[in-house]
Amino acid sequence: MTIRTFTVTVANPGSGNKYYIDDVLQDTINLAEGYTYVFNYPSAHPFRFSTTSDGTHSGGDEYTTGVTVNSSTQVQITVAASAPTLYYYCSIHSGMGGQANTVDSDTWGVLQWGQNSWGDQGTVTISLTGQ
Repeated sequence: MTIRTFTVTVANPGSGNKYYIDDVLQDTINLAEGYTYVFNYPSAHPFRFSTTSDGTHSGGDEYTTGVTVNSSTQVQITVAASAPTLYYYCSIHSGMGGQANTVDSDTWGVLQWGQNSWGDQGTVTISLTGQ
């Protein structure tokens, strides 16, 4: 189940081309474990993931666990349980990407309205007094 689709664009804010995620410059995004996300990107800037900031440009490897390249303009990721912090990057050009935090699916605010089940947000206990 795809929980969210991101639109990835590229522009030069004055310091070289950078990724914009849903119109936000190099946005730090949160991806919930166990859910699938789709990223639509320009074909000249292949969107990939790594556990190293700037990926293969900084000596890291491409992260492929749960990642499917659907076409030259779309990639999807199903975030694994206990996945590490990820970084998105352009596999051709350095310095374009940003951070993708992988968080528990019950992290407050990470899922869209209507996703998950009532009571899955943790163990909040409320004690009533003066009854």
